Amino acid sequence: MIILYTATIFLSAFLIFLVQPIIGKLLLPLAGGSSSVWNTCMLFFQTLMLAGYCYTHISQKKFGVGKQTNVQLGLMLAALLLLPITFTASTAIPENPTLWLLINLFKSTGIPFFVLATLSPMLQLWFAHTNHKLAGNPFFLYAASNTGSFVALLAYPFLIEPFVDLTTQTTLWAAGYAILTVLIFFCRKSVKTKFPEQADEKQQDTESIDKKTILKWIVAAFIPSSLLMGSTLYITTDIAPVPLLWILPLMVFLITFIMAFSPRNLPFRLIEKMAVVAVFAFTVAFDLYFNQYLRMTIPLHLLILFSIGLYCHTYLARSKPAVNNLTAFYAWISVGGMLGGVFNTIVAPYIFIGYTEYPLIIVAAAAFIYHNSKESDRDHSKPARLTALATGVVTATSIIAIRSSDFSLILRKLAARHYFEVNTGVVFNICEWLTSNSLFLKTTLVILIAMTPLIYISRIKRFNLVAAVIGMMLCFYAYETAASDNVIFDTRNFFGIKKVSIKPESGARILSHGSTNHGAQISAPAWRQTPLTYYHRQGPAGDIFALPVAQKENFKAGIIGLGVGTLATYAKPGNEFTFYEIDPDIIDMVSGEFPIFSFICDNASQTRLIAGDGRLKIKEAPANYYDLILLDAFSSDAIPMHLITNEAVQTYLQCLQPDGVLALHVTNRYLNLLPVLKKIAEANDLKIMFTNDFDFDAANKSNYMRKKCIYVVMARSYEPIIALKEVKNKTWQEMPSDTHEVALWSDSFSSIIPILKW
Repeated sequence: MIILYTATIFLSAFLIFLVQPIIGKLLLPLAGGSSSVWNTCMLFFQTLMLAGYCYTHISQKKFGVGKQTNVQLGLMLAALLLLPITFTASTAIPENPTLWLLINLFKSTGIPFFVLATLSPMLQLWFAHTNHKLAGNPFFLYAASNTGSFVALLAYPFLIEPFVDLTTQTTLWAAGYAILTVLIFFCRKSVKTKFPEQADEKQQDTESIDKKTILKWIVAAFIPSSLLMGSTLYITTDIAPVPLLWILPLMVFLITFIMAFSPRNLPFRLIEKMAVVAVFAFTVAFDLYFNQYLRMTIPLHLLILFSIGLYCHTYLARSKPAVNNLTAFYAWISVGGMLGGVFNTIVAPYIFIGYTEYPLIIVAAAAFIYHNSKESDRDHSKPARLTALATGVVTATSIIAIRSSDFSLILRKLAARHYFEVNTGVVFNICEWLTSNSLFLKTTLVILIAMTPLIYISRIKRFNLVAAVIGMMLCFYAYETAASDNVIFDTRNFFGIKKVSIKPESGARILSHGSTNHGAQISAPAWRQTPLTYYHRQGPAGDIFALPVAQKENFKAGIIGLGVGTLATYAKPGNEFTFYEIDPDIIDMVSGEFPIFSFICDNASQTRLIAGDGRLKIKEAPANYYDLILLDAFSSDAIPMHLITNEAVQTYLQCLQPDGVLALHVTNRYLNLLPVLKKIAEANDLKIMFTNDFDFDAANKSNYMRKKCIYVVMARSYEPIIALKEVKNKTWQEMPSDTHEVALWSDSFSSIIPILKW
């Protein structure tokens, strides 16, 4: 019987986790990637999850378990009639697609998803109404639910997406749902209408849960949910925008749930200590991370998520109620998880400019740990708070001093003052070692100093974690603000955090999204109209706009992705450059009331801006309208996948003149997109050329602020692009025949696994 229930819960969680990326891939080509689309989808799925948990609770109270099983089987069979999942745009999608999305999401997957969302708590409740010897404690089955989610998380990108197209995925998902329905039928047969006789008094207790307990459940679910999203955003944009890296935090999150609700878990006292260490370690990992040691920084953030997540989830497992209150318990957990998602995805981007929600949740975790200690072990006195605050400040300033010190120079000066030979001998060798190992030494010392507050570990419940952490964070914030680049503007919305910094030596303004440069401008009159970085006149962009097609008097270019508007500098009188940009903050930076970058304003008569998803908006252009379409859309370091599928390229071709050119800027640290574009060119009988613009003299003044980049061009014949072969100091070439073969990317099939730069 345990095998039956475990398999059923596992499969239900697997299908829930699998349907969300499937819907995402169905949706992108139709609705684009705007914030309203993703916010609507997130709210839809989270609301249905909560609704499913609440339905389980209400139906059990209203109908009893006996009737509930019959109703549930009926719902499962009814939902089968709506499968497989389809998502089509039978009508024009409105400018604000929220209502349209909600209606179509509900029609396509709403009922099956809702039915699946009810199963995890419901099946545990059913198991509690069996004659099995473990029926009195069905909460261990929650580990099976999270294991199903964990397996789906790994299976989709590595085993399903690379080998199965979207149509087949929806068919297989429907088959999995049908199998689940059969399993539900057998589970239903084992259910008794009353609790088994072996259930003890505690499990038969039907008293209502007090409000304080409910609040703690919500908080314990809220903190890891918010921490998961905060750490994922920070790791994948500010530290290393590596494809699929977002999987690691989610894996850690699910592992903590599995451990917490499994019969075997770490001792709670050890988990509490790990959480305290994580709280202190975070201050160093977040405020003073070392980019040179990514292999240390990223695991450190993951360990912080693991430790705090395990503490909160173990608290939930330890405070679980009597079986009669099982459904209420899971409903309140769902409330906390949903609030965490809403806070990070919808609220935080509009009230915080930086990653404020991430350290804020660490402070909340510290308060939660402190509050959960026994009242007799806590010290609420003012001296205790001041001592903790002082400890945090001293620790932080010590770390700052270590990080700012040049140990080699200090030793050299000390030795010289005391008449030691500093250019040869032992002192010289030590100084050389300190210089070559400076970063490693500083990192080690910083970590050791950051752990000094743990001398209180034996009395940790008396130590005010919140005051200590706030003291450290405030010091680090002040230091980082003073020591950071000259940031003159920063903004944040759904599409991420964008910063504009200035280089003191040249006055160049640089736009960054995470760790990726998205363009620059020098405002001095002599340089104001000079394209820099990936769009340099000496680079591939200059070559493309020197092609014969770009010399037409009425030359028209459609550019998907605005950046700082650098490409507007290639516009000539009589030209028309149309920029498509999805991020309103970027549009405001280049064309608002007080623009930070002037490329668009300086070329206003030749440029126009269209807000929205580039692929959807360019469809509105007349057929054969553009002479050149250039794809330059990036989110941090990644090109949105739906912009480079076969259907997307066919859309661009419809808007191109017969002799037009399609150019793509595909610079990427982690993906090799050349095989993908070669396959698309072959499928559409296009001629293709590319260049890796890596070999140039960066010290040469003519290459000032030029960045390495990769560009690809396609055309219906070689005639419009053959001139690129004559460009000096660059190697524009046809795609080699031995280029790595990949499957044709389409709206129903695409995978980055084969093109990852492992």
